[in-house]
Amino acid sequence: MFCVIVLYIIEHNMIYLNLCRFPGFKEVRLVPNRHDIAFVEFENEHQSNTAKLSLNGFKITPNPNTPNT
Repeated sequence: MFCVIVLYIIEHNMIYLNLCRFPGFKEVRLVPNRHDIAFVEFENEHQSNTAKLSLNGFKITPNPNTPNT
């Protein structure tokens, strides 16, 4: 799964915590010198697609009190 990260302050742990609950999750890889993308690996394409569909459009904010607009 390819993730576009809009905010620089989004960290590996924030991505991990939102995706590790999905079956087949393996790892999150951040791209060196690129703050705007990450790769998330699952065991197979079906499991990756399930996570993608569940979180498509989901916004991670660094502060839980910040509204997702």
